[in-house]
Amino acid sequence: MHDTSFMGYFVPKDAQVFVNAYVIGRDPDVWPEELTLFKRERFVGSKTDYKGRNYELIPFGVGRRMCAGVPLAHRMLHLTLGMLLHNLIGHLMQMLLEKLWIGRTS
Repeated sequence: MHDTSFMGYFVPKDAQVFVNAYVIGRDPDVWPEELTLFKRERFVGSKTDYKGRNYELIPFGVGRRMCAGVPLAHRMLHLTLGMLLHNLIGHLMQMLLEKLWIGRTS
């Protein structure tokens, strides 16, 4: 590492630089809408990567110090949806079979 300048600021060698995620998440240039309201539709169809590659949305951190739970959350989401669909389809199939076989005895 060596001394450098970033956006007109001098950054000495071995300096610690912190990202202010609170301010980035409330930048009116990036988020022109009301920031105090939760609007899930603002993310529908968005190409914003929440994994830390786009710096306007970094709630889980970035790089090596990223939240360790993100990969677990992805796995759990897929597992939960799979179990939900499996149980729902299994229940519907059982109801369908019962409806087809009602009154039929050997």
